Amino acid sequence: MNRCFIMGKVISEPEFNFLYKSKKISISYLYIEFANKYVIKVFGYDEMADYIYSKIKKENFIYVEGEIRVNDRNMEIEVIDIRKIY
Repeated sequence: MNRCFIMGKVISEPEFNFLYKSKKISISYLYIEFANKYVIKVFGYDEMADYIYSKIKKENFIYVEGEIRVNDRNMEIEVIDIRKIY
């Protein structure tokens, strides 16, 4: 497990989807941009997905505690805790 702590600006509105044939019920994801202009996908499942979709908006600055996931050539962060800074 690779735990990370990041802060960045939300550059997309959160997307929300239901999952079928899975132990998890729903997923929500968004993209954040760091100060060096690097963009990364951040996502959460179930209760975290509900929180992301209802509380986080484009242009918010957020703090994320999560786990790094690498698939193909992309790196993503699965959210453990997320907080809006402003």
